[in-house]
Amino acid sequence: MSDHRWYAIQTTAGHENKVRSLIQRRINDDARPEDQKPIRHALVPTEAVAEIKAGKKVTVERKKYPGYVLVEMVMNQETIHTINSIQGVIKFVGTGRLPMALRPDEVNRLLGIEEPAQEEEPAHDIPFLIGQVVEITEGPFSDFSGTVEEVIPDKGKVRVAV
Repeated sequence: MSDHRWYAIQTTAGHENKVRSLIQRRINDDARPEDQKPIRHALVPTEAVAEIKAGKKVTVERKKYPGYVLVEMVMNQETIHTINSIQGVIKFVGTGRLPMALRPDEVNRLLGIEEPAQEEEPAHDIPFLIGQVVEITEGPFSDFSGTVEEVIPDKGKVRVAV
């Protein structure tokens, strides 16, 4: 079975881990071999965040998407019914009646899997320097001169004080 895809499930707020463990229990109770199970994984995406508690910097795990659980499964009536019957599940995320699978690039980002290196488009070459006096040629301040305050190469812009 290679029809396993990732789906998002909306859950009761604060019950994400409970829903995940109930789904995991259903997966473990399924007597079929691992590669034939219609539901494979359930997870709650988290991220490590630094917080200040009692004057000390502490790293805590925070849910990336509160109220949602991700499930890797084969979409059919049995699995939809199994997931919807779990206490704390509100609904599958999707348009219309059928749940929508997450795109592979979304799943890789959520799971922290690096994408193959994409060709990054080069940053714009901006011929201005901070503090340089420039003549404004377009817009409401055309024919004014100003001083470059900030160069933003990734957006191809400069901020000018008039």
